[in-house]
Amino acid sequence: MIKIMMLVNRKDCVSREEFRRNYEEVHAPLASRHLTHLARYVRNYVTDQYREGLECDCVTEFWFDHPGRWAEARDELLPAAMLELFARDEETFMDRDSMRVLVVEESETAPGDLLGNSR
Repeated sequence: MIKIMMLVNRKDCVSREEFRRNYEEVHAPLASRHLTHLARYVRNYVTDQYREGLECDCVTEFWFDHPGRWAEARDELLPAAMLELFARDEETFMDRDSMRVLVVEESETAPGDLLGNSR
């Protein structure tokens, strides 16, 4: 499974509440309507308790079933006009200049296996 993770910050003039509301009520529905090739689309909001030292308001995850799907989505499924639409919406509440993108391969361990137990 290939996953794209984006470290996303809000604009200075946007509160955390406004950022989350805009992301969940406007941007995520827009993206989910057009990013039909995704296996999952997840937004992880950093809580106040754990903000210290972090320069990130949200970690967004785009999950793809296989590596070729990411390349296909990037090169074929998303026309330039669609990317421009996403960028215009992001510009209203995200600090796009500080956005960071990571392409990762996930490796998961079942909780019982963490203790050396088998199920």
